[in-house]
Amino acid sequence: MPGTEWEAAALGQLGAVAADRGDLVKAEAYYREALAIFAKVSSGEYADNLAKLASVLQRENKIDSAIATYADALKAMANRTSHLGGAPEARSGFRATRLTYYKDYIGLLVANNDIPHAFEVLEESRAQTLLEMLEESGVDVRKGVDPDLLQQERALREALEAKATRKLGLLGNKDAESQVAAFDREINDLHEQYQQVVGLIRESGTEYANLIHPQPLNASRVQKDLLTPDTLLLEYMLGKERSYLFAITTD
Repeated sequence: MPGTEWEAAALGQLGAVAADRGDLVKAEAYYREALAIFAKVSSGEYADNLAKLASVLQRENKIDSAIATYADALKAMANRTSHLGGAPEARSGFRATRLTYYKDYIGLLVANNDIPHAFEVLEESRAQTLLEMLEESGVDVRKGVDPDLLQQERALREALEAKATRKLGLLGNKDAESQVAAFDREINDLHEQYQQVVGLIRESGTEYANLIHPQPLNASRVQKDLLTPDTLLLEYMLGKERSYLFAITTD
């Protein structure tokens, strides 16, 4: 039926077929149609299709758009992870899929010579994996948090996702540039409100904010806070097609 999750899933499959055939323009169009529907029905497939769209954009050599779309996809996946239920097998499968997208994103950043950003994304992926392990172990990471603050945080996060989705549907439309700019302003305002709420949660002395909203180490912090002139940090990411080793010294 039109406008349903079934239609969106079918469009996503058509996008995958088109991408496999090398018809990237058609694949991009299919994925964007699917995303517009998935966003309305609040489907868990939304983040996956964002990541697939990012892959297509990368193959089209739309590097800046691919980087931005991967970032949006992984934010959506992080939010989905924090509310993911089901059997351990389902959670494990989702984690494996998400890590694949992290690896693709890191590979794109390395290819674009943005090594510090790639390292930060790797740290973020490990923080998310730690959060999932804690939740699977039965640790209540929300214990002690003011319910009103949690509700505000959730509402702002959902509003941010909705605005970002509507903006995504307008990208590439030259007649909608003013609307895109308006969405950018609204997103920035919501993001400021969101950060204020997260700050209040942190001030409450709970570990929830640090776990749900981890502050990944970046290369500069590692160089400044963790290393001495005679030490070296080696951090690796293993993959099927290629692996990466990050080496960081004080300089």
